[in-house]
Amino acid sequence: MFFLLACAGEPPWTPTATVRLWANGGGEPIPVPSELAHLGWLGDVSTWRYAGTGTEGRAERGSFGIGDGTTFALIGLDEPPNTLTNAVGPGYQRGEGFYADMPLVLCRDGEPLPLVGARVQRPRGTGVVRTRAEWEGGALLDTIDLVHDGAIVRYVTVSGGEGLELLVGEGGTRDGVTLNALGDVPVFTAEPVSFTLAYGAEPPQIAEALAASEAQTAAFLAGAARLLTPDPAVNDLYQGMLLTHLMQTDTSGTVSPMSRYTSGWLRDAEGPTRLYVAAGLFDQAAATLTDTYRVSAGQAAIANSFSLDTPRSDTPPDWNAVPFMDGRNPVEAPSYPVIHEAMYRRATGESAIADEAFLRACVERQAIDAGLLGFSGDETFRYTLALPLGAMPEDVGWSANSAFLWIAAAESLGIDASTVRERTEEVFYADGYWSPVAAYDTLEPYPAPFEDVSLGAARLLGDERGIDAVLDTLLRSDGTLLTDGAVGYTGMVPGYLLAAVKDGPEGEAAFNALATVATPSGHFEEVHTPDNLPLQLTHDADGYGADVTARYRPWEGGVVVAAMFDYLVGADVNAPEQRLRLSPHLPNGWPELVVENLPLGRDGRYDLRVEGYVEGMVVCVDRHADGPAWTACVGEDCRELAAGEAERWVVAR
Repeated sequence: MFFLLACAGEPPWTPTATVRLWANGGGEPIPVPSELAHLGWLGDVSTWRYAGTGTEGRAERGSFGIGDGTTFALIGLDEPPNTLTNAVGPGYQRGEGFYADMPLVLCRDGEPLPLVGARVQRPRGTGVVRTRAEWEGGALLDTIDLVHDGAIVRYVTVSGGEGLELLVGEGGTRDGVTLNALGDVPVFTAEPVSFTLAYGAEPPQIAEALAASEAQTAAFLAGAARLLTPDPAVNDLYQGMLLTHLMQTDTSGTVSPMSRYTSGWLRDAEGPTRLYVAAGLFDQAAATLTDTYRVSAGQAAIANSFSLDTPRSDTPPDWNAVPFMDGRNPVEAPSYPVIHEAMYRRATGESAIADEAFLRACVERQAIDAGLLGFSGDETFRYTLALPLGAMPEDVGWSANSAFLWIAAAESLGIDASTVRERTEEVFYADGYWSPVAAYDTLEPYPAPFEDVSLGAARLLGDERGIDAVLDTLLRSDGTLLTDGAVGYTGMVPGYLLAAVKDGPEGEAAFNALATVATPSGHFEEVHTPDNLPLQLTHDADGYGADVTARYRPWEGGVVVAAMFDYLVGADVNAPEQRLRLSPHLPNGWPELVVENLPLGRDGRYDLRVEGYVEGMVVCVDRHADGPAWTACVGEDCRELAAGEAERWVVAR
């Protein structure tokens, strides 16, 4: 490629000597059935995979999702590892509840065999999940799972199973729809036996269904930037999170948290929007934003969350008269679509939500009392703050988080935020840190920083004050943050930290902490305990209840992986001014970083190569042959970069 030539020549400095990689792997790839050997990609599995006895608790396992916007299920969280949980469809909005757990269990004489081993894996770049259950006596049960034409499809292979029976979980009836596994279960022999089951349809031709599924995900990923680092686990984490968002995208375009909740949420679009914009998946980002707007118009309300079944409309109501955050304190969440729209406009130069009246209502209708805002009462971090605080924060006082969000949203629209800015600093900034909450009556701030909130000024407003206090007070030796006495921290926190310290000496440690926190499937869940495992309190196998806390999270995972991508690439794209600033990083002694198909405005693209040496780095940018000239800067060295041209910067440490 041309950009490689741009970096050609003698290395200017000493090559790095030691490359450190994230340690994960989760067992050997499950063998591909011989009849599907022509689908070689089935054996090319992500490094984020689970291997164990199958009797570990849910917290030690990974969450793997399959879905097509109409039908969804999680795999890997329960025993045996092939159990389908949180299944829903047709449509991603759960009504009566999720379908009951649906395992495949090998039995002898009507009694389940003891499970002795388990593996769960996802082939790279696909919406397919593979499982293996090893049973006492040497029997194996493998599945290849996907959603095809609105049905859950399972290609099952049993080996060493002579004289065994198969118990097939049916899932029950929801909203008048009964989920049955259709197909003929054969009589098992000592030789491997394969067959196809389908929930909700007749079994398809499995090879054709798999090929169609792989083609669909390949088309989706083709529009995204491609991250090519020396560490496969880093590459897989990025690609896997894009697929996590895709698996949870309803046909309307909304990315919905499909463990525990479903529905669409103003704040939960944060992770997908950030990652989609960074990756250049602008159609997906725009769909998420415009669907939020069209739902709001359809229900004539600006709500904290909404049913995915809500009728959509392109006709705006009077945004100053519609219900606003009914059932919640009218603050916090409405700032998110405004911030997301500003992010999208800066990256593309275009609007996804063009209705300025809607955006202004999201800001101007929030409840402000003498420059202070409260808690909405639905923030995820409320529970992790409540224990050290001694009460739910909305019962105690005013919220710095709501203020940070409001200021960022207001200033993106040119709304005067000076009063809220002044009051926020006066009330919440004390002794070198940002307090998360100040008492209603005395305005006394909570006397310590808190990980979810105290980095908010840096993350949302570009105000780096208070970062040192967070690090001095909350940073642990493994690179994670935790408030003393808290039950844990939310899954966004590793991303918040990395975003705050990416250009400082703590950046590499914060980057490596992502590997410490991520689950075996490469996810960051609703809440993590002090030992960095997901907080897993309950699971209702009948599907009528809800998992507490939720897994397979698009909000948390998108925030973290977008922060990781930004740390590595360091691209600040200002499409209205046609200006690109780059500040990439090469952690862990990496000799190079290559990122292809990076976005440059709505339609432009470029490739990036960074070469690392002991004394510094070489940064090479190659514009694709499209669009007008841009200004590209590395540090203070800015150059004009026309379509089809390349530039090379040498940056000393």
